[in-house]
Amino acid sequence: MAADPVRYSPEVAQALLELIAGGMSLRKACAQDGMPSPPNFRAWRLEREELQTQYARARAERAQHRADEIIEIADDEEIPVESRKVRIDARKWEASKLDRANYGDRQQVEHSGGVRLDVVTGVPEPSPDPSAD
Repeated sequence: MAADPVRYSPEVAQALLELIAGGMSLRKACAQDGMPSPPNFRAWRLEREELQTQYARARAERAQHRADEIIEIADDEEIPVESRKVRIDARKWEASKLDRANYGDRQQVEHSGGVRLDVVTGVPEPSPDPSAD
């Protein structure tokens, strides 16, 4: 039997956002006592635009948290090299998805060759005057 949905309160929402900003996934944060389920939280966000904005900021903070962990993992010589690589790659991937502007891959499009521009005015070209010959 599913538990009743947690009723919205600013305090619960703030506590959940702090867990997310601190590095916890939404799924894990929602699994904590007194927290809403992910679908319940999604409904809260849809009903409150400011909560959606705060959630976006919390996700950006989580991306920063993941980026900070990369250095810690890289410097931890007690972790085997292959394990470090996997953990670092996972955090890089997650940060790139959470905050594309700061951690996503940059894409640049280059064009080579010419460009042809035709001007279309909507005014028909005058037809040649047969008497002008």
